[in-house]
Amino acid sequence: MKLIALSILIIAETLMLSLDIIIEQTVLAAGSITTLQTNNDNYELYKNPNLNIKLYYPSDWEKFESDGPALSNLKGIVTFELPQEKRQQQQTIAQEAPIVSIIAEDLPSNNITLDQFIKIQHDNFRYLFSDFDFKLENKTAVIVGDNRAGKFEYTIVNPYSDGIRSGMIIWIIRGDTVYMISYVAEQVQYSMYLPTIEKLIDSIEFTNNTG
Repeated sequence: MKLIALSILIIAETLMLSLDIIIEQTVLAAGSITTLQTNNDNYELYKNPNLNIKLYYPSDWEKFESDGPALSNLKGIVTFELPQEKRQQQQTIAQEAPIVSIIAEDLPSNNITLDQFIKIQHDNFRYLFSDFDFKLENKTAVIVGDNRAGKFEYTIVNPYSDGIRSGMIIWIIRGDTVYMISYVAEQVQYSMYLPTIEKLIDSIEFTNNTG
């Protein structure tokens, strides 16, 4: 569950900081826009009316859901985690579980564009992880659920624990909502399960008509 907390903490803190940062006009530093490929074999359909999404997730992964508190800007969270019994079968792999989280929250400003939001998150990452050995490996644009999105890939060494973690965060803006998709795992696990997570992300569909 440590990685669940880390994933949610990263996303929640970047959103909170966004409220206090002056928005600057910028252009998303992106290469060619890519669309991930999917095959839904051994995947289970998941629908969430609060997040207004549906997707396919690995049928042998555990699912955790939570609605946002009534007085917060959070609309909902869902996480998918590799189950304990499957981790135990892989003796050479670190014990921390790979986890993917999807969070929907009210957009800090209706006037902010995706490009501007990505710039803010880039600055936030540098600030949040100033005490860590943090490296932004890649910043690109992708298409998720027929929506343009910004993606960060990074590695981080926590000075208070052993091991290197790799992560990915994708931001999508639809109407007055910002969606954040986060995948984080120990470095070896990250590469091992990346194809699985890419299939999950590629299967995402938005169930409302907000553009």
